Amino acid sequence: HTVAAACVYSAFLGPSRTPILARHLNPVLRPQMRAFLQNLAANYDNLVLLDEEDLPREAESDYEDLTHITAEARIRFTEALEPVLQRLMLSKEQIRSKAG
Repeated sequence: HTVAAACVYSAFLGPSRTPILARHLNPVLRPQMRAFLQNLAANYDNLVLLDEEDLPREAESDYEDLTHITAEARIRFTEALEPVLQRLMLSKEQIRSKAG
């Protein structure tokens, strides 16, 4: 039997990037949600909280409903997210190489 091991990372985009939902959230909750996610990321090596400034702005028209973006928006988002994830993986590799 061959056993394959993979290093699995989860990337969180932060509290509700959906403009429609954000309109209905109490603004006090957003920093609290972000602090909660930052605490999780600080305590779990495989969890990364992405900086919203690195991600494309989204308009209400990018959404089909409260959570799902349109096909066009998915393409734009994926293209914008690719270099962010590449930088993240490179920095994680550098950390692992220094530790090992």
